[in-house]
Amino acid sequence: MKKNIFTTSIYRSRNYNRLYDEIILNELEKQKKINQGVERSNVGGFQTLRIDNEQILKESSEMLTAHLSNYLLSLQNKMKPVKVHIANCWINENYKFSYNEPHVHPLTSFSAVYYIKTTPNCGNIEFYNENSIVGFMNLYSEYLPDSSDFHSKFTITPVQNDLIIFPSYLKHGVTQNLSDDPRVSIAFNLHVFPDG
Repeated sequence: MKKNIFTTSIYRSRNYNRLYDEIILNELEKQKKINQGVERSNVGGFQTLRIDNEQILKESSEMLTAHLSNYLLSLQNKMKPVKVHIANCWINENYKFSYNEPHVHPLTSFSAVYYIKTTPNCGNIEFYNENSIVGFMNLYSEYLPDSSDFHSKFTITPVQNDLIIFPSYLKHGVTQNLSDDPRVSIAFNLHVFPDG
């Protein structure tokens, strides 16, 4: 009998809200005028400081609570009510050849990224298996190509309005944007608490 151990899952869904997208794009333009951004995992591109726009935080909290509840429900049979608190969020604009080095988001429960603008070849998000030796074992990939258990990384090509939620400890990075157009996303670190 097969028993899954040490599994890691991510959540992917879509969120269509034109007004929300416009608010984020307007905030990005405002931030580019008043500061030079920060460098963390990003190489090139523009990353805002922490976003404190109340409308963005309110809309984001509602969206993330709904989607994170669905994610948690898929992980267990009985849903326990949760409160979602946005620890911080920031907007990324990755220009041609910009990328994000592999990293984690410590001290929070979950992280999320929502894509506002994408084009073909604008950069994939990659999640890495912490068991680094698995990448050297060709036997697994040759004989079990469809099993996510034995891959060294998992890649998603984002499309506009994609929302991806994942455990904050999961190492991830973003490949180079090879498009002439910038990719825009907003990223979140989340705390999850029992509600009630």
